[in-house]
Amino acid sequence: MAASEVDFVLVDRREMLRDHFALLDEGVQAVGVRTPSDDVCAGDVYAAALRGECEVRLIRVGEVVSGFMATAASTGLDGSHSLYIWMLYLEPGIPDSMPDVVSELDFVAMEQGCTRVEFATTRPAWERKLKKLGYSPSLLVFRKELR
Repeated sequence: MAASEVDFVLVDRREMLRDHFALLDEGVQAVGVRTPSDDVCAGDVYAAALRGECEVRLIRVGEVVSGFMATAASTGLDGSHSLYIWMLYLEPGIPDSMPDVVSELDFVAMEQGCTRVEFATTRPAWERKLKKLGYSPSLLVFRKELR
């Protein structure tokens, strides 16, 4: 799939969140199946985005919204800035879009003054997928240093 067929839309209005709530719900449930607790629901992502605690971007493959990512920039105790990937969901069956998603995450991180991108997971299989894209596991927290 050509990179031009994947794009990202920042959800910047309540109406956009509402319009895509079913996708948020589907994605949060799918991610929740693979995590040790089910403490998060789509309403939590919705509310956090409205409060400005995270940003939600829709992932479009072609012209079809096929996923989303919820991210938050944070500052560590050492003053370092990281972009944390809270949720990332791509609908099953779409062409592999992960290289485009990683490029977008790098762009968003650098735009927000972050020097790394990181996420936590309980799925060690992500190491195989993300190693070739510059990530390395640290326990089950994956981190990519940006230049």
